[in-house]
Amino acid sequence: MKTTQVTVTTAAAKIAGGSPIANVDKAVHVTVAAAGQTVFFGAANVTAANGYPVVTGANFTFYVGPGDDLYAIVAGTTQAINVLEMRTA
Repeated sequence: MKTTQVTVTTAAAKIAGGSPIANVDKAVHVTVAAAGQTVFFGAANVTAANGYPVVTGANFTFYVGPGDDLYAIVAGTTQAINVLEMRTA
């Protein structure tokens, strides 16, 4: 298990790497701070236009497989998020 706080900017940043174990996903729980702006999640090419949005004050769980990475970006300024990574099996 790993916890971090990340400041997301207008440049796509890697939030979590995939599971190092074949055939085992990693659960990545993200919480966007209550004040601020929407954060968009996706692959290395994520943008505010194509990313999965998580609004301020909300949380979401992504399942990241081996060899995949999770990235985040915001449309303007910066936004803090809390990240909890856990193996699913």
